[in-house]
Amino acid sequence: MRWPLKAWRAMFAPDPQPFKPAQDMSPQLARGAYLVEGLGHCGACHTPRSITLQEKALSDRDGTLFLSGGGAIDG
Repeated sequence: MRWPLKAWRAMFAPDPQPFKPAQDMSPQLARGAYLVEGLGHCGACHTPRSITLQEKALSDRDGTLFLSGGGAIDG
């Protein structure tokens, strides 16, 4: 199982980058964004996925699909 996952990650998963808040973010908003985008990885369940199962957006800078709902689970 490791080699297929390695191939998928090479195609669809970006290399991890350190969190950098936007210049105009307040400290409270930057902390919340850090928790949601990094530690909490909330988008893993709350962002739609494409047919190849990667998240369609990894942060709100990637478009409006970030945290827009992950679809139906168990009907």
